[in-house]
Amino acid sequence: MNLLSRYIFLQIMFPFVMATVIITAIAWLTQATRLLDLIILQGQGAGIFFRLSLLFIPNLAGLVAPIGLLIACIYTLNRMNQDSELAVIYAAGSGKWKIVRPFILASLLVTVLVGIVNAYVMPKSLQILRAEITEIRADLLANLLQPGKFFSPLKGVTIYFRERDQNNDMLGVIIHDKRNLAEQITIVAKRSTLIENEAGNFMVFYDGSTQRRAGTAEKTNLVAFAKYSYDLSGLSPEAEIFYLKPKEKFLGDLIAPNPTDPYFLSFPGKIRSELHRRLTSVIYPLVFTLIALAFLSDAQTARQGQIIRILLAISTVALVRGLGLAFTNLTAKKDWAVLLVYGLPLLVVLITLFYINLNQVGSFLRSKRSRALIPDAG
Repeated sequence: MNLLSRYIFLQIMFPFVMATVIITAIAWLTQATRLLDLIILQGQGAGIFFRLSLLFIPNLAGLVAPIGLLIACIYTLNRMNQDSELAVIYAAGSGKWKIVRPFILASLLVTVLVGIVNAYVMPKSLQILRAEITEIRADLLANLLQPGKFFSPLKGVTIYFRERDQNNDMLGVIIHDKRNLAEQITIVAKRSTLIENEAGNFMVFYDGSTQRRAGTAEKTNLVAFAKYSYDLSGLSPEAEIFYLKPKEKFLGDLIAPNPTDPYFLSFPGKIRSELHRRLTSVIYPLVFTLIALAFLSDAQTARQGQIIRILLAISTVALVRGLGLAFTNLTAKKDWAVLLVYGLPLLVVLITLFYINLNQVGSFLRSKRSRALIPDAG
């Protein structure tokens, strides 16, 4: 890398880092507020809140980095034009590709960053976040149960107990469960305790009875018991479903999904959509960079014309990225949409490279013509 390329590269990277950090911080604040209700309800400290909310950052960084690169490219090209650096570089005989090369190098660096984040860092952080939240919610039901109050964790389920003893067991307990329309069950017990093990969360009753009634039948079956276990799985208002969502899967798991994965069996299209979203995400840093170069790499003297070019570059990026996301979502339903997902960014790359080369040839011919006319003028 020569001195000029190194200078331009550093001019790109500083605003890129600043823009990425600022946008990520703003997006992080909006995501972190989603944890406030859970943290406040559980009485967790600020340290837990920040530790959990920081796990959102890899997911946000993978989305924000290409946007930060676009801002850095536009800022750098506009500043170099305003300071007449582009005009001086071209007047010194340097071709446009000497300007283009450091921008492409910066985009390739961002591509590697986005690829690593999307392949491993993002799913790993989301998996850790899921595990942490699940652990915090493990005692949610126990914290919500209050003596002397009726509590309905789900529609059709009501829990009540009179008081707690010195061992924190619940005394005078009643549970009425009518979620199953085919059979309603009421459990009455003198004492109950909450137990958590590998099988899940259970409420264990002692010295009581169960009352079962099938559908609209008037007869109720009454069975006394000394000990009875009631499965609490799914009674938490925000109970977790124990499968990894597409964003929580590593890239290899998306390429070769487990055929027994319940999410893959239910939503194979979403797995496919997430796979192509991640694979194409590494192309867009280069796409955004080439769009910025196509509109702004020529030296301009009119300020108004430069503003129009900046707006056109931003509008083109928004259009291309919007279409890319639409095509990616379409792959969840239509297999043929995969061609559009990859064809769009590749087509933009070819068009922008052709346009940049066309301007390069035009600049070369104009310079040759100018040099040919200089002796005649003399």
